[in-house]
Amino acid sequence: MSRHFLRTIIVWGFLLRVFGSLSGCTLSDAQILRQEFDLPTQAKLLMIESHPKSVVKEGLKIDATFEFSSSNFDTYRNNVERDSHWQPLPLSRDFLVKITGVRRVIEYRKREAERQGQPLPEPGSTYNPTEDQLLGQWKKNLPLDVRNGFYHCLTAGSNIMLEKKVSCSEKPGDLNDFMLGILDLDNKTLRVKVHTNY
Repeated sequence: MSRHFLRTIIVWGFLLRVFGSLSGCTLSDAQILRQEFDLPTQAKLLMIESHPKSVVKEGLKIDATFEFSSSNFDTYRNNVERDSHWQPLPLSRDFLVKITGVRRVIEYRKREAERQGQPLPEPGSTYNPTEDQLLGQWKKNLPLDVRNGFYHCLTAGSNIMLEKKVSCSEKPGDLNDFMLGILDLDNKTLRVKVHTNY
């Protein structure tokens, strides 16, 4: 394959991403999610919400749901069960703390109070929520109602939609971003949550 041809593909891919984002189109986001989770083309996109709808993807939040037919779901499930990156539900508390970075938020508040020479507000108050309170807010925004299934989490550290990703468990400490897929065995759906802290 020639360098010119490769360069042309890269340029066109970039332009499609830019114009798709400018128009508010989430098709490219859906395609990226399909690729990352190796979804069959027959899997139907039921819903996708992406914010912000712009070229700049700081503070990115995506919620998407894909639905399988019975036949392609059985194949996908068999592949998931053989893939060591997929883990059975539920998500552990330690895992939730890691991907959401709630301890980092608490530490940041402590450092800022020390830097300003001011005491921290009472734990559990509006300006100093506890770890449990922060996790409680996160739990409202994650697809944690699925009881029977598997999950797979990816992280990049920056530009999660375009950069190379690794399993969340491979990165030490709290994460800057995550792409969490939850396979619901009862409803034959894959629900995906993408979040960045940059």
